[in-house]
Amino acid sequence: MGERLLKKWITQPLTNLKDIEIRHNTVEELVNNFECRSKLSSILPKISDLERLITRVSNSSATPRELVNLKNGLLNLPDLTQALKNVELIGLNKEVFVDEKIMEVAEYIDKTIVDTPPLTIK
Repeated sequence: MGERLLKKWITQPLTNLKDIEIRHNTVEELVNNFECRSKLSSILPKISDLERLITRVSNSSATPRELVNLKNGLLNLPDLTQALKNVELIGLNKEVFVDEKIMEVAEYIDKTIVDTPPLTIK
């Protein structure tokens, strides 16, 4: 998770000093906040690359396992929001928008696909 973002940061580094300071301060806060870092370490592995999965769904090319990964990621968004709630991270968008529709999608996937589906649909 985050491979594309890391590649972007390396190939297109920040040039604005204020943006660099904000990113530095955000990283410093995460390094110094063991509780938040610990929570994130347990939550983030449960969230697959949602951007890629949503693209696959919109292109009608998602496999059953990718749909289950999407469901699992969506179901963990409220925990991610809660973990970031009381942390001062100026450079990080902490507001993960989780509404009823997102949870309905996750519940629909949960009801229609088994947790360990085959790789493909025949």
